[in-house]
Amino acid sequence: MLTAARRMLEVEGLGNVRLALWDALDEGAYGDYTRDLLERLADSAYDRGQLTAEDRDAWKAGLEELAHAGDFYYGMVYHLAAGRRA
Repeated sequence: MLTAARRMLEVEGLGNVRLALWDALDEGAYGDYTRDLLERLADSAYDRGQLTAEDRDAWKAGLEELAHAGDFYYGMVYHLAAGRRA
């Protein structure tokens, strides 16, 4: 994926393209950022007709229950591709 991102940026006239990966691992923390991200994902699936309102609400409630029980784990790999206009 990062190689494709590099090519896309270079085709658009960007040079000195840099690529990076980093992870965000957050054991046991269900804070504002994570809650907002996951709730927006559930809402988006509902808006597209992929979840019923009941399933969406149950999923959100399940995440809250896991967090309160100390059984919530969150991890994500971020991809960064950046360049400069030549």
